[in-house]
Amino acid sequence: TVYRALAFNVSGIVTIEEGKQWVTIENTLDNGMQVGAVLDTTAPSITATSPSGYIVITSATLSATTNEAASCRYHTSDAAYASMANSFSGTGTTHTADLTGLSDGIYTYYARCNDSSGNIMTTSSIINFTVDATKPRISEVYALAIAQTTARISFLTNENTNSNVGYGTTIAL
Repeated sequence: TVYRALAFNVSGIVTIEEGKQWVTIENTLDNGMQVGAVLDTTAPSITATSPSGYIVITSATLSATTNEAASCRYHTSDAAYASMANSFSGTGTTHTADLTGLSDGIYTYYARCNDSSGNIMTTSSIINFTVDATKPRISEVYALAIAQTTARISFLTNENTNSNVGYGTTIAL
């Protein structure tokens, strides 16, 4: 529970180190108060990213989840945080960026984050995915070796694909 007060008395000395810090006031079991400085020297980390694998549309939402509130950036090459040209939206633990106009191909993005204490990730988190939005084309369809209850169907596609041939007494697919 966080309590806010307009004024309170604190006695004693709180030793702090150079840098941005927070002071925590904790209610102890004996209803006393414990005051202490918190020095954050740990950079945030990215715990999850998306998309990954194959996507079949020409737009995507890059997503990064962090272990603490942070501001995050991304770029198409690995670079220092300050050199990354694109910013994710969101300054909590969920960060997103919409990408549009993607063409078929492999995409790699590098992401780094910075927390409110100025701690910056020194290693990028990598987001990899492949866009395959072009449907395969079928050509040279032939019915071979037609018999009373069987037929062999042959066709070509312009890319690797999993294919099925449907058959029956109607033309509905």
